Amino acid sequence: MLGLDARAMVETVSHWTVLHGPLAFAYQFSVVLLVFAPSILVVLRRAEAAWRFCAMIGLSGLACALLSIPFPAIGAFPGLQIPDDVVARLPEGAGLYHIPTFDAFRSGLATVIRLSELNGVITFPLFHAAFACATAHAFLPIRHLRLPVVVWTVVVMASTIVIGGHYFVDVLAGLALFAAVASVARPHRTASRPPRMAPAMTSAA
Repeated sequence: MLGLDARAMVETVSHWTVLHGPLAFAYQFSVVLLVFAPSILVVLRRAEAAWRFCAMIGLSGLACALLSIPFPAIGAFPGLQIPDDVVARLPEGAGLYHIPTFDAFRSGLATVIRLSELNGVITFPLFHAAFACATAHAFLPIRHLRLPVVVWTVVVMASTIVIGGHYFVDVLAGLALFAAVASVARPHRTASRPPRMAPAMTSAA
């Protein structure tokens, strides 16, 4: 309905090899930034923003995990039947890196989640989109970081289609999830009350 074609985007970008490195880097490094963002915010003396960021990430992750139960989407590359020659031109594992883990869980062969072998198996809603927006939300108030943060967020969003193998609807669902979580995690300021006056002291004549 929006005219967004994931297959056309993947096929186009597959010919632009100069974009492959930045997109792969953005997709992978965004997870690293997710881990270190709270510490960076604390160093920048934005402790409240760090706590709010952690709250948004926790709520987003929980929501993605719960929503993936009734919507166990496998990803765009298998569904769109991306041609083998297109996949071969992309960075290794692009769009398909999670398939073995996904199949193992779906078939029942894997029943234990191992921290040493984590692969993203939740494609809808897109957690990458949610935490990329949460990162942007946390750092945008810092004036000299606004332009880099906007550019970084756009690149990460593009990387989710080409490297992550997602549909555009996954991204849109991730954005909607972030909007919902941000509204819950926003600071609630109580109305200030006038200072309470101490009762006047009277002296008996």
